[in-house]
Amino acid sequence: MDLQSEIETHRMVYDRLDGTGRKLLGSLTSQEDAVMLQHRLDEMNQRWNHLKSKSIAIR
Repeated sequence: MDLQSEIETHRMVYDRLDGTGRKLLGSLTSQEDAVMLQHRLDEMNQRWNHLKSKSIAIR
């Protein structure tokens, strides 16, 4: 299996994790927890996008 296919097999997990995290953000009462979760989601999105870009670049 090539890298692009491997990434696509994990897309559903990524999408669910991102969606669940965003829903959770709306239910957090602690501003500190919300900021931390937002930071982690942003970091995850940056890594995901970087991985996709790298896989496209090496095709």
